[in-house]
Amino acid sequence: MFSRLARDPLFWFACLAAIILWIILNVFGDAVFSFESPKKDSTTFLLMVVLIYPLLEELAFRGWLQGQLLRLNRLSVTLWLVSSANVLTSIVFAGVHIVAQHAMLAGLVFFPSLVFGLFRERYDSVLPSILLHAFYNFGWFLWVV
Repeated sequence: MFSRLARDPLFWFACLAAIILWIILNVFGDAVFSFESPKKDSTTFLLMVVLIYPLLEELAFRGWLQGQLLRLNRLSVTLWLVSSANVLTSIVFAGVHIVAQHAMLAGLVFFPSLVFGLFRERYDSVLPSILLHAFYNFGWFLWVV
């Protein structure tokens, strides 16, 4: 799977999109999202944000929820590479993030969630979505800390 993923131009485009997002956050983020940076030990926070959260969230949302929704034939229909199951999972995913983040930032989580879901379906595995989620969160970590 790793060699197939490494040759997938859509995967590299998704990584490039994360980098562009990080640049936008660094340029405009502080003006738009005024929140206090969490007080934390950076090493522990890094491990949680880049390893633990992506693993647990992808297993729960893309692995279990999206997997269950894909079993319903009408939700597995795709439009521009995105299934209805992915959209519903992403809505729930963004909604859950409201607990821990500024509401606007939590709402914007919807879009990377669609990317994670696309790769979950494209490879019929949560591993690509875990890798992308960890990569996206790494940039978020750099912005917050």
